[in-house]
Amino acid sequence: MAFSSIDTDIALALKEYTSLYDQAEKALKVTEIDTLSGIAIAAANELRYAGQHIARIFALSNKGEILNEIELGQRHAKRAIYDAYDAAIMFYFKQFKQFMEEYQAIPIVPSYPGYMDDKGRMRALQNDIAEENREIREDYAERKQGQLAVAKEIASKCDDAREELNKQKISARTAAKRHLVLVIIGIVAMLIAAIGLFKN
Repeated sequence: MAFSSIDTDIALALKEYTSLYDQAEKALKVTEIDTLSGIAIAAANELRYAGQHIARIFALSNKGEILNEIELGQRHAKRAIYDAYDAAIMFYFKQFKQFMEEYQAIPIVPSYPGYMDDKGRMRALQNDIAEENREIREDYAERKQGQLAVAKEIASKCDDAREELNKQKISARTAAKRHLVLVIIGIVAMLIAAIGLFKN
């Protein structure tokens, strides 16, 4: 492919590819930083495949073949965006589930007033994602960033509520221990009284 006379269609396709590739790299970085769990392997692989298709255009001279390789590269870049944001969303789903399990024994709503609404939003988000066809996930790439924003916002609210909820857990444990001590004292007192009755 000669760069001195690059075709307008090819130039536009490469420009779109470059934009998608940049978005995919950003999505990978966001996922890596937000989740602290390292790189999203599936997204990194898709980005690698995207690069392979672009590398192939340098060996081609037919415009149709070049445009086809660029289109394939674009699709892989979109899948990389999807996979990166999806990995971060799954991380936040897991955090939310752990939050619910950790505080299931105490009332959450007093410390986190919007909890029930956010629980519904998280469930709706899970249902939305479950309906996506992963075979054509590149078609869903654009909406992943919005989905991530919702999951991240809810996870942040959970983190904000933790301090107060932990105080409630400690208070509930202390109350349970007091109750247990009182029950034991009551049982001992009854035994002493019963022994006293039998001695007389």
